[in-house]
Amino acid sequence: MPVGSFKPNGYGLYDMIGNVREWVNDWYDANYYAFMPKTNPQGPETGRYRGVRGSGWLDEPPNTIGGPSDINTVDTRDFSDPDLRATTIGFRCAK
Repeated sequence: MPVGSFKPNGYGLYDMIGNVREWVNDWYDANYYAFMPKTNPQGPETGRYRGVRGSGWLDEPPNTIGGPSDINTVDTRDFSDPDLRATTIGFRCAK
C-alpha cells in the first residue's frame, strides 16, 4: 500500500505495521531482555540471527485459530537469518 494509506496510530505515526516485517540492527538473543541495560539497549554484540520487528502482509491476524495470538502488533519481536531474502521482510526509511 502507498505510504499514509491508513489513519495514524495514537502517537500520530503512520504505517507501523502492514507491508513487511522490518529488519533491526540488533543481533537476536531470546533472553536479552532479562539482562539488557535499562537505557538505550544496543542488543547483543554477536549472534547467529538478526532481529525482525512488526508484522506484514503474510502474517496471521491476532487470535486467528492456528496462528500466533500477537503477530499483528508493532512490538512483535522475531528473528531471521541475516542472509535471508524474502518478500515478507524489509526495512523502513526514516528521516
